Amino acid sequence: MVILSRWQPVMAFLPVETVINARQDHYYQQLSQADSRSDCTEFILFLLEALRDALAQAIAVQPAAVSPHQKKMRVEMRGETQVEKRVKTPQAILAELAAEPTITLKQVAERIGKSTSTVERAVALLVKDGRLRFVGPRKSGHWEVLDPDASTI
Repeated sequence: MVILSRWQPVMAFLPVETVINARQDHYYQQLSQADSRSDCTEFILFLLEALRDALAQAIAVQPAAVSPHQKKMRVEMRGETQVEKRVKTPQAILAELAAEPTITLKQVAERIGKSTSTVERAVALLVKDGRLRFVGPRKSGHWEVLDPDASTI
């Protein structure tokens, strides 16, 4: 995984070791056969299957619902390979409030998959930093995004 993570850093976070640990007997059998036959083809196939299964597990645990306003940024690596990086909480909050200024912080939290207290803390920092403000009465007011493109908190 170290070699693969140099090619694709996201590979360092896959649960490959867990998958291989669950198949430990088969792992040692393939390793022994590769050694005795001086042919690592079957061992490599075993590792590729483990990698595939680890990817499937990682994909399966991703949040099912993503708000239409919660975008993913594309990050280029070495000019040709791309990985997706989740938008940070403050940016996700600003995107939601810019799209629908009258929603509650509880609704924002549900849409971005965070707890209400996490969203409230992030909003307090956004207000303190002058990137967000609440306009009008508490029950009928709305949020105003002042600086959606400022660097992250």
